[in-house]
This record gives sequence, structure tokens and C-alpha cells, in this order.
Amino acid sequence: MKIKLKNRFLKIVFSFLLVILLCPLVAYPVPADVRDISDSKYYEAVHESLEKAEESIYVSLYGIIVGEHDKLSLPYLLVQDLINAHKSGVRVVVRLDKSYDYRGSKRTGKLTDRNDVAYLMLSEAGIDCKLTSGDKRLHDKLIVIDRKFVIEGSMNWSTTALRLNRESVTLIDSEEYAKEKIERIESLEIAGEGSLDRAQVETVAVRNDFLRDKGLAGEMVHSRGEMDFDMYLLFLRDFGATGKAKFQLDYERMGKWFGLDLSKRRDYRNRINRVLKRLKKKYKLIDCEFNINEPAEITLLDYEDKSKEYEAPENKYFKVPLAYWEYGWSQKLDLRSKFCYLINLYRTEFSDIEPWWSLPLDLLAEDFNVNKWTVMRGMRELKKLGLLDVEYDEALNDKGVFSGEREPNKYRIKMFLSQEEIDKRWKELNDIYEEEIVNKARGFGFMIEQGNNLEIVESFIRIIGKYSEEWVEKATKITAKMRTDNPSRNFGYIVGILKRWDRQGYAD
Repeated sequence: MKIKLKNRFLKIVFSFLLVILLCPLVAYPVPADVRDISDSKYYEAVHESLEKAEESIYVSLYGIIVGEHDKLSLPYLLVQDLINAHKSGVRVVVRLDKSYDYRGSKRTGKLTDRNDVAYLMLSEAGIDCKLTSGDKRLHDKLIVIDRKFVIEGSMNWSTTALRLNRESVTLIDSEEYAKEKIERIESLEIAGEGSLDRAQVETVAVRNDFLRDKGLAGEMVHSRGEMDFDMYLLFLRDFGATGKAKFQLDYERMGKWFGLDLSKRRDYRNRINRVLKRLKKKYKLIDCEFNINEPAEITLLDYEDKSKEYEAPENKYFKVPLAYWEYGWSQKLDLRSKFCYLINLYRTEFSDIEPWWSLPLDLLAEDFNVNKWTVMRGMRELKKLGLLDVEYDEALNDKGVFSGEREPNKYRIKMFLSQEEIDKRWKELNDIYEEEIVNKARGFGFMIEQGNNLEIVESFIRIIGKYSEEWVEKATKITAKMRTDNPSRNFGYIVGILKRWDRQGYAD
């Protein structure tokens, strides 16, 4: 009898445990009202919510893709909503992604700049805007308003997402859920407090047609019209700062910029006037009224309708960083190099392998209305100055033998740095290694026109340590003897020679 009771008791206990294990745990959700604001409903819902915010706004986003030229774009208007809320006394906290860019599955080593303009706009407005650590990607699309309303889904603040994509987003009214999300935002790891370089972030919009139209930039290069090229870009820079297409020309300021002798007033004014006349009559980019002993009256003209004043482009443009002018590069580079620099900016904007881009040389020359030698020489000069990385196709078959068919070069434009920053980076390299070995490595770099490329110079230092200075010098001299347009005349070819010598145990 006792055994039967015991068995019965065990069965009851077992059944009870089984019910507990098999039945799902009951979740007690926080009370919440939920509203769908997907797709086209998102902008109006968020805009209205930001305008009505009374106490706080927390934002955590993967991307706010905005340009200072896109003042009518939806992302720009939402950023302005945040700034207006801050000005009205609402606490605004913004966290943006600053992770590493990837090329396919490979980390490039370059931190993304997609949020730099938004960061600059928000932080300069006095908003608590921070960039997150580069080690992990922040992929949030999260907004919390007045510690009560949570907006969450798949929507970034980009024109493509807001206007073209199908994006699912929910607006949730829940104080408890809002509290959890705020705690998460406040726990995000913040990147170092290094400030962004304004000259790298702020840009000037240049119409694509300036490069693509047969009678404009390409013709200036063909005609060796460097002052024409430079003066028009200066006008666009000033337009970006003032928004005024009509202005009086300051002859003295322009003369100083071009390094003209200001003591000869008539001479330098006449030289400037000749440029203005070409911009007016030959290129039809400006209208100009000359006044004796008075400033000339300049009007920038629309590209399509010459009866209209120039306006900031909303599409079909590329961006030139202010660093091009502020750090003196517009005066250091020759005309071919400036032209090719703009080509790099333009092609990078539309590349599907960004930050790299690629196009056959013949097509480049055809697209931009110059001969291929102009492109080759301009690109070469940018590379020599350390402003351009170039990847060459080795064109090897499965057996490691040259196949005879090379893919087009890949190009990656680099930032314009101030001379102060350049000197600082070379000093840091000298502090890490002995100055003598840095100078030796830099000398090898100059033999293949890469002595201004800090990354290449540091790579030379490493292979000197791995193989020997004697071997590296010998391999570099072999490579340097190649024609300057030979794709094998690069650091990778030197490494290939050294590896072969290392395998066989001696240098040929």
C-alpha cells in the first residue's frame, strides 16, 4: 500500500513538473499603445513628434545622410527639427555610428564618414551628439521622445530610405519601454573625443556638368586655362558660404589669391578681367559688368537657362572639401592634377566599390573630354604626392603566369591634410622607428614615386626588417627601372621579388 501511494505521489509530482516545463513561460508585457508609421507615414509622424517634444529627445541612428547643400531634403529637415527642439529648451541626445567601413567582408581600416556632416551640424548647434566606438557597428534606428514615445524600425535618415525604400517602423507609447531604450542609448560606448576637421567635412557642391560638358573643365585643361578653372571654383566656394549668385568682385583679394603683383594695379586688374571675360564669353558661366576703378559686378549663371541666376544644385553634383582651398592644395597642384582630383571625387560619389572606383583609361578620357595622357599624368602626380592610392591588376592566370589581359586600375582618393598635420604624422613615424631607417625607407619610396605615401614608407620599413636593407634596395632598383606607366612598377612587385629570393635563398 505504501509503495502504491509512493508511486502515485511520484506520478503527480512528475506530471506537475512536466506541465511547467512544457508550457511556455507567461510574458507580462509593459502596457503600450502601438501605431504603425512605416514607409511614407514615417516623416510626418517623426516631424510632428519632434516638434511637439517638451522634455527630451534621444536619437540612436546608424545613418543621418545629409549634406549642407541639401537644405530641402527630408533628412536635413529632420536634423533642423532636432536643432529647433534644442533651441526651445528640450534636451536632445544623439548617438551616431562611427564604425569601420568594409569592402565586401574585409575591413578597410577607414572609419565611415557617413555621419560627419550631421555630427558637425548637431554638435555645433550645442546638442549632445557623440559618435560611437569604431569596433562595433551601431545599427539602431531608434528615437525616444519625452521618455514615453519610442520610434523604432528599419528607417535611417537618408533621402533614399525616406523617399524610395519600404521601411517598417512602429511608434510605441510606453513609459516603461522608453525607459529601457534610454538606458540602452546611455550605455553605448563612445569614441574618443577627437574633433572632426571642419575643412574635411564641409564641402562645396560642383555641378557634374562642369566636368562632363565638353566645353567647360576639359576645355580649360586643354587651353591651359588654370586661372579660369581656379577662379570659377573660387566663385562656387564663395557661393556656398554666402548663397549669393550676384556679388561685387574684390580685385585685391583675388590678386592676392593668385599671387599677382598688387603694386601694379592696372596690370593685375587687367589680368583678372581677361579671365572674367573668358568665363563670360567662352564658357558662359558668369555674367559680368565692368566699371572703371570700381569692382566688377559678377553674376553666376544657371547651366541650362543663362537668363537665370545660379542656384545650389539639388542633384547631379559632387562635393569638394574646403580643405582643397584652406590647406593650399588648389595652389600646390598643377592644372592636370586638380582636374584629376575632381574626377576622383566625382567617380567616388557613384562607385559601387567605394571608397575605390575603377574605369578603363580610354573611357575616362572620353567621359571627361581630354586625352588619356592628361589623365595618366594627373593621376600620376596625385599618386606621387600621396593623395591617391592605385591598385593594379597583376593579370596572372591560375598558374601564376601573366595572362596578357589586365583589369582597369582601381583608384582611391585620400584626404587633403594641412601641412601641420602632414608634419605631425611624419614625426609620429620617426618617434616609432629610428629617423635614419624612416629616411632610408622614404628614399626607397621615392624611387617608385611613393615617398610621400606614409603607409608605403612604413611598409618599406617592415620589409627592411624582414629581409634586409640590401635586398630591399636591390629589388626596388629593379622595379624603379620599369617605365613609369608599367603597372608592375609598385610596392607589391618589390615584395614579390623579395619573396622569390627568400624561397630560393639568394638574390638574383
